[in-house]
Amino acid sequence: MNKTNYLEKPYFEHKSYWTQLGYLLLIFAGGLFILSAFGQLLGQWIWGDFGQLTDNAKADFIRFSQTFSSIGSFLLPALFFSYLATRHPFRYSNSTQLPSSFSVGMVIFLSLLLLPIVMLLASWNEMITLPDALADVEKWMRSLSQKSEELLQLLTADLSQTTLFLNLIVLGLLPAVCEEFFFRGTLQPFFRKWTGNPHIAIIITAFIFSFMHFEFFGFIPRFLLGLYLGYLLLWSGSVWVPVIAHLCHNVFSVLLHHLALRQGIDTEQLQAADLYAYIPLFLVSLIGFIVGINWLRNREAMRQTKK
Repeated sequence: MNKTNYLEKPYFEHKSYWTQLGYLLLIFAGGLFILSAFGQLLGQWIWGDFGQLTDNAKADFIRFSQTFSSIGSFLLPALFFSYLATRHPFRYSNSTQLPSSFSVGMVIFLSLLLLPIVMLLASWNEMITLPDALADVEKWMRSLSQKSEELLQLLTADLSQTTLFLNLIVLGLLPAVCEEFFFRGTLQPFFRKWTGNPHIAIIITAFIFSFMHFEFFGFIPRFLLGLYLGYLLLWSGSVWVPVIAHLCHNVFSVLLHHLALRQGIDTEQLQAADLYAYIPLFLVSLIGFIVGINWLRNREAMRQTKK
């Protein structure tokens, strides 16, 4: 074999799946550490010591460092893994295949229907309590949720249009692209090749997707969202469909939170007594979502058979 052919061969061609997974974990950890550290150091050089900043400056610092963290831990590892597996940074994720206009329109519509479903499920998930034997674990989990809520309040406290735009980028666009390239564009096809079963791959990926957010009292709705995004990839064959769906969900959530704050509405989780008032909206959204997602699945199946 000559040198040219060797360089054209995928690096993972004769590597076991365990070896490939090890490489992916190392790339993920390296990207997370290097880019996060770089973002933190550059942020300190620009703004100074974090503890001495005003709340608005702290929010800017967090958005800045979060940008590096998202790209370093999700997007770059996905592209590098794809290159090692296929000698092309975008081939593994099927990001070279563009979605149909119908699928784009449908996922935007479905995202609107999904929002009240996710919000209600999140409220129910929040009320789950663990057995007394796991009281310390529950306390730790709730402290993580509280820190996430405090971070969200810090990032959204300023109601200016500039802050809203920055939040739409950092909380909406960046997670949608970076996370989908990593989870649906890398992990899901990897586990599908390994297990030979697309449904098992979707479930495993959705579990990891929800777990890695470390918000355990939002685990159930995020896991179900991961399943939905995974099946969008399976049906459409393009990673851009779950990217758009993820983006719409994030953008709608940020806008709704922003509008609620502007109207002086309390954005804390709904109380148990308030949930029953939203059940009709939940049921209507659920029925519409089921009808819409079946329509999307059937249309994508017809489109795939015509190719």
